[in-house]
Amino acid sequence: MKKINGILLLSITFFSCLVNAQSLNQCSSNTVSIVISSVPGTTSRDFSISFTNVPNQVSQFDGMTLDLCVYNNSSYPIPGWRFYLENNHVKGSRIESSNCQEILGGLTPVRIPPIESGDSITMPGAINIPGNGGTDRFLSTGSHIFNFSIYKYKSSGKKVIKDTQEMNFNVVTSSSQAVSNCELLSKTSNNSQAITTYPNPFINKVVFDISKQNFKFPISLEIYNNKGILEDKHTFDKNSLKGLEYYNNQLSAGIYYYKLFSKNKIVSGSFVRK
Repeated sequence: MKKINGILLLSITFFSCLVNAQSLNQCSSNTVSIVISSVPGTTSRDFSISFTNVPNQVSQFDGMTLDLCVYNNSSYPIPGWRFYLENNHVKGSRIESSNCQEILGGLTPVRIPPIESGDSITMPGAINIPGNGGTDRFLSTGSHIFNFSIYKYKSSGKKVIKDTQEMNFNVVTSSSQAVSNCELLSKTSNNSQAITTYPNPFINKVVFDISKQNFKFPISLEIYNNKGILEDKHTFDKNSLKGLEYYNNQLSAGIYYYKLFSKNKIVSGSFVRK
């Protein structure tokens, strides 16, 4: 990954996808469809891109996976290794949980294999939003726009766009939580021996044992639910030999994630409220 004019771009690699021949009406509910048709009186072909049942809203941490369906309705076979579908992220961003860095730009293109006249193919899961990396990336909140383009390269190496369509959707979760959630995800894996909480599960009070830590006061505490939404926050100003005591009888029963941080340290973990 490299930074150009403040925008992070992903290195281009190709998806390796299972390809199954089938008609377009057998595609899954979330689908990008490409139809190739003949231009009357010529040997040229028209390309058109459409979207089927793409959700208007997606979760910040779930994103979505789309199948690619291609139907060759022209009189000519489509050669392989020459046509590609590319989705370019032009509004909104992906966030790296390891460093909270926002990424805007092109996503991995998909190569379209050879298709005989009258045939169709489906490439399950060929398009993954927010992109490669699985749980290592999630989406920024708010409006997102992707430009999908199908293109080919001429023998001269020139890139020729055949069709472009825009896909819009919204990501739900308060935008004020995005960076905090990212920090929580990136830090938790490094803290298996950092802090003991007791009792766990708790009812109204839980204690954070920081005796093995070198926190500097004041220490801030943030509590998140399992959807990444901030439920409560508290600041500890005085040191305690036994630990930090947190009281809350308003939390619903369930799993919660905490983040303790000061000027010199951040640690995270989870606990259960009965």
